[in-house]
Amino acid sequence: MGAFLKAALLAALVAQPALTVDRDAAIITILVKPDQAKSFEHVLDKLKSSLQRSTNPRRRAQAAGWQVFRTDEQVQGHASYVMRLDPVAGDLDYDIPRILSEELPNEAAELTRAYREAHVGRSMLMMTRLEVPGLGEPGRDQDSAAVAPARPPVLSFDSAQAVVITVLIRPERTADFEATLSQLAKALQASATPGRKLQAAGWKVYKGTQPFGGNIPYVVSLDPVVHRVEYDPMRLIQETYPAEVDALFKKYREAYVGQAISRLTGRIEMHR
Repeated sequence: MGAFLKAALLAALVAQPALTVDRDAAIITILVKPDQAKSFEHVLDKLKSSLQRSTNPRRRAQAAGWQVFRTDEQVQGHASYVMRLDPVAGDLDYDIPRILSEELPNEAAELTRAYREAHVGRSMLMMTRLEVPGLGEPGRDQDSAAVAPARPPVLSFDSAQAVVITVLIRPERTADFEATLSQLAKALQASATPGRKLQAAGWKVYKGTQPFGGNIPYVVSLDPVVHRVEYDPMRLIQETYPAEVDALFKKYREAYVGQAISRLTGRIEMHR
């Protein structure tokens, strides 16, 4: 590519709006042409190395909270990648071509071309962390490894490295849903089943900052995933508090609108 075209492309990048996040965390989903997935992943590798070697300490801090996964299913015929940002690095730009133009100016034009040829679309959900005592606390004491369940699980994962579950809740029922999460945390911590505390440690919950179709999105991030064990909240509560599950399930069912599950593989951690 000629010097004039490189300069023009870099100038256009500077003119593009920044991709910033003003909340605790975010999920960015990027759709990529299937035949361009390897090229896109090459761009991600370059992004990773540029963040790690950056002379800007804020860029290195940004990398610490930036993970990328590939989902195991196509979306409308396209490969799907999920970027999980937590913690978010303040007002820093998360737009990949703009970062490359800053950190790798001599390679940015070619990398940006590859990115744009692969890129189909992008969506972002900004979130706040929902603090649920007993969930998402990896520093807590953990029990022994999980064992095979006594009955077939309703919701389990065989091989995913991480899972993101987006749950839509009626806006007038968010308190009921959050009460269910609190009871789930208590059940996991009190359970006599080996491995339940390990599940709880990787179970983080976020609340979306903007309604979706008039409903409130909650995002459940499971990482690490304990494979081939039960993850259905009602089943897990029933295991420890069988007398309470019917009343909780009624409230949960009245609050629940729907959910989408993304099984994530191919983890790329930008800081290592």
